[in-house]
Amino acid sequence: MRHFLLYFILGCCFLSACNKEDCCTDATTRLISKSTTIRYRGFSTGKSITYYQGEKPQIDSVFYIYDDSPDLFLGKTQWLYNEEGLVEKIIRSNPNQVNDFITDILYDTSQRISFISKSDSDYSELFTYNDLSISKNRQNPQGNTIFTTYYELDENNHVMSALGSTGTQAVTVEYLNNDIFKFNRTQESIQTFHYLDTSTVPLFMKHPEFGEHLANYILFQSGLYVSSHLNTGQRFLSSVTSEYAGTASDYLSYTYEFNDDLLPIYIRKNYISSDSFDEWYYEYE
Repeated sequence: MRHFLLYFILGCCFLSACNKEDCCTDATTRLISKSTTIRYRGFSTGKSITYYQGEKPQIDSVFYIYDDSPDLFLGKTQWLYNEEGLVEKIIRSNPNQVNDFITDILYDTSQRISFISKSDSDYSELFTYNDLSISKNRQNPQGNTIFTTYYELDENNHVMSALGSTGTQAVTVEYLNNDIFKFNRTQESIQTFHYLDTSTVPLFMKHPEFGEHLANYILFQSGLYVSSHLNTGQRFLSSVTSEYAGTASDYLSYTYEFNDDLLPIYIRKNYISSDSFDEWYYEYE
């Protein structure tokens, strides 16, 4: 059970509170730490504290929270960077300081992700670029391709769609002024994104640890499985509505507190249909 909680909390903590883009405040926000709290349907509460340097994560400690006893330390994650400042290795260790999960990332000369391997998986991922498209080949230890995913990009390197080997188009994305507007998981399921009228996301919310190529974070997250993997957005989200088979409903709502420099000090993401939420507290120098 504790292993499940560790994987669930760490997976959620890799995702950001908002969507990001290439127009934001400068790199001098001097973020020190980000504290994340996750509650799923009123229970399984987890917390992580991520420490930053130069707008990039360095160490992340994960805890399980009890209402009537001290927090339980579940492990930590370390980000290691190459000479270009791109994350090249992510090491997760358990409470006994034993490494139990390692991700290795390679880049091409254009600082685009070219290879990903994970120690808990029996396959690796190889990426090939061709104009405005990307091929992701999932390979077994013998180097044989077992599955291919194709991504289409626009001229700004926004990921527009994902297409599986079978030819079935699983996901399409629409943008409006560089912000994600609609996320189509299937033809019947559509998410529409709404934003604060005047807001600009800071640099650390753009995942600068993966460089400037907008597709890198999506490729690291293994694709367009959920809309929060989209590395885009100049503004803060206010809400997300969902439409399924022609029936619309509220899906997410967001609450913010900003400091005098218009940097977020608190963000809460509420899941409308369940007693679930994510919270983020930010500390600056």
